[in-house]
Amino acid sequence: MPLESRITYPELADAAALADSDLIALFQANSLRKEDLSTVRAFFTAQLEKDLSGGLVSTGAAGAYVVASARAPATLTDGFKIAFRAHQDSAGADTLKVSTATAAKGLQTGTGAAIAALDLLAGAIYEATYVLAADRFRLASVGPKVQAAPGAVVAVAPQCRLVHVAAGQIRLDAFGGRQIPIPAGGVPILRTLPTAGALFDTGVTPTTAGTYYVYAYWSGSAVALELSATGWSADAATGLPIKTGDQTRLLVGLVSLPSNNTFSDTALYRGVLSYWNRRRRALFSPAIATADTTTSTAYVYPFTAPGLAFSTLAFADSAIELAANLQWSHNTAAGRIFLAFFDGSGVIEGFGMEESSAVNNAMGATLAISAHEAAEGLRAIQLRIKTNFGTVAVSGAASGSDRSSIRGAVWG
Repeated sequence: MPLESRITYPELADAAALADSDLIALFQANSLRKEDLSTVRAFFTAQLEKDLSGGLVSTGAAGAYVVASARAPATLTDGFKIAFRAHQDSAGADTLKVSTATAAKGLQTGTGAAIAALDLLAGAIYEATYVLAADRFRLASVGPKVQAAPGAVVAVAPQCRLVHVAAGQIRLDAFGGRQIPIPAGGVPILRTLPTAGALFDTGVTPTTAGTYYVYAYWSGSAVALELSATGWSADAATGLPIKTGDQTRLLVGLVSLPSNNTFSDTALYRGVLSYWNRRRRALFSPAIATADTTTSTAYVYPFTAPGLAFSTLAFADSAIELAANLQWSHNTAAGRIFLAFFDGSGVIEGFGMEESSAVNNAMGATLAISAHEAAEGLRAIQLRIKTNFGTVAVSGAASGSDRSSIRGAVWG
């Protein structure tokens, strides 16, 4: 009778289940009976499912991922696989450690390149395979995501929005995701925004007052922003808006600095617009506090700034919405007021022309809404007035329904 068939294992005969560590120890010592193989098979199947289900969450300091493998390997063998949910973004040249008995090994992409910053994202699930010849873990579907061929449609629209942070800062925030396609030689490469967003600080890079396009580019380790007076055009290969003559720069916004190193973004001066994921931004001019008058029969702007005027950036492919509410009177019966919005020196639309029935009769003029397709850049919008004869007065008040005011909206 073979010796092994005469050996008994009281532990396996007990009704109580063996602890995981006991099963692993018996297996590694080659001390299990043939009739116990089904138990072992079920056990290790469960361990494998834990390791490959993506339910394991890593820990570790920046640049290091530590995972407690349910199989707890004593040594790493070629082809060992494990899936885990990353607890942090990759920092570059990251490592993975899967058990206390094995050393941390470098992480690579599927083609053997070292992991770069933001190749791995916190919360995402990754599958790693140990390659003995390289003595590294290689990850599936990790690294810069390049379209299959130049000119192919990018699967992910830019997941970003340019926002105003402070007088000296703007930021490209993530929106609906964190990836943006940046063309490179006609091939869009999906890059990932950091969780804090990509910043441009005018205190670091002094910029003179003026209007600038904002471009995103890959610095080699992160998404960065550039301000440029150079306009944009559609990339012939991808259709993406790029800095004219430079395929490495993706258009993400438009800014206007009213003074050196100063960003402004208010309803009176809308100086920061996002090209992607635009939202409807309010425009508003403070009501005039006291009445302003004119006898001009040509359009004039008699109001003290900033009354009945505001400035805003605009993209050529969207419209500025305008509305006005004026209270006015005329010093002559049958006197009329004529009103028009101006974009710089060009008239947008006239309205109002009501005739007073008596001297100083209170009248009203309203433009509910008007859409103006402006030229791209900073637009100075004013409401100007004129009269057919005599003196016309536009009423002013600090509060109340009799205030004269103009409003608007722009997308960006």
